Formats: sequence, C-alpha cells, structure tokens
Amino acid sequence: MDRLVSFVIHESDIEWTLRYTKRTLVEAFRPLAYKLGSQYDSDLIRPFCVALSGPPGCGKSAIAAVFKDMLSRSGIAVTVLPLDGFHMRNEALKKARIVRDGHSFSLYALKGAPECYATDYLKHCLVRLKSGDRFYWPVYSRITHEPVDRGILIENSKGLYIIEGNYLLLQREPWMGMRYLFDRAIFIHSRKNLLKRRIISRKKRGGFSGMYARRQYRQSDRHNIDEVLTHSGTWDYRLLHIGRYGYEPG
Repeated sequence: MDRLVSFVIHESDIEWTLRYTKRTLVEAFRPLAYKLGSQYDSDLIRPFCVALSGPPGCGKSAIAAVFKDMLSRSGIAVTVLPLDGFHMRNEALKKARIVRDGHSFSLYALKGAPECYATDYLKHCLVRLKSGDRFYWPVYSRITHEPVDRGILIENSKGLYIIEGNYLLLQREPWMGMRYLFDRAIFIHSRKNLLKRRIISRKKRGGFSGMYARRQYRQSDRHNIDEVLTHSGTWDYRLLHIGRYGYEPG
C-alpha cells in the first residue's frame, strides 16, 4: 500500500497540513509543477496565467496551494486566485430563476451553478490581469456568504497566477470565450461516487445535517458535477483523482 505523506502549507501566517500518497507527490504533482515552472518566463512583463479546473469536491484549492508551495521553493512568485469571488450577490440570486428538470428554482437555491457567476466581471478582471493593471481580485467570504470586491490586491505585472474554479474550461459561452486568457490549463477528473462522499462530508463538517447535505447534493451539486465532467475541454494537462489521497497523471 502506498504510504501517506503530510504536506505542510504556510499561507498568511496559517499552517495547514494536506495528506497525499507518496506516489501522488512524486509522479503527479512534482512533475507537473516542474513543467509549469519550466514554461514560465521570469523575463515576461505580463503574468503567466494557469487555469486549474475540475468538478466540485475534486481538491482544486488544496492542489493549487501545493503547486504554489512547490513553485515558490524554486523562486517563482505565485498567486492563487479563486473563482468563488465572482458569485453574484445573494439578493440578485434570489430574484433570478431557471428551470431545471422541469422545475423552477431561484439561483439562490442552486448557488454554485455556472449560471450564478458574474462572468462579464470575471472576463474583465482576467483582461486586467493579463494587461498588468493594478486592481483587486474579488474573494468569497465564508462568514457573510457574499463576494468581497476588495479581495486580493494585484499589483505586479510579473509572476505566475493560478486561477482555480469549477467552470473555467466549460465548452460553452461565455466560459469558452475566456480560454485564450490562460497560458496553460489543468483539468482534474474524478469519479462521481468519490465526489458525492466528499461533498456530503464537507457539508456535514460545516454544520449541516446529513438530510440537508444529501438534498443539496441531489438538487445542485450532482448537476454541477455532470456539467463539469461532461462539458469541459481544451486542457493542456490532466490529473486523475483516484482516491481520497491519490492523484495520477491523465
């Protein structure tokens, strides 16, 4: 059995521990981080932008943190930029409705679906990032459950930026029209049953009942997983999520 290795991440004076199989670190993460590092040109005056995409529950945020740590150790300035800050505000989500499986839902009830994102604002920020502008990248508050406009300050036209989110590689507009803004793209593929267990467990750890977690999975998360796994494409590299602690090159 492949042994587990603890990977310690230091972020904003906070230390947190991730666990992966040794094979994952040696055969999947480190080679891919090395490829990104070798393709990054520190003499470029514009940012080198990497899209990291995959279905809900596949471990994108943790993997982005691992890549940042690995690349930073080789002297590359890395910033991770999450997609979640581009959620529409709750007031707007409650007013908007879509039909799914023959039933009408407010977008607030389906929060996290691709329709819930301010994609025009996202493209605007990606263009500003590539142009080397000074601006704030929005983030999502887990306290207020609203986007925060003054999130991550972008003020360096150089560096490697990892933009991570579920829908960055969807093969439909408006998402597909943003692909040209990424220099490289990574997709994480996972099994639906593995994602279901992880998502429901995560909701329960967040204080929700098992009944609520399962209902939300059926109503929203399951559809979002299908959307990402079925309709994503044009990646340069793929990682296969093969277990709780394991990934391998695709």
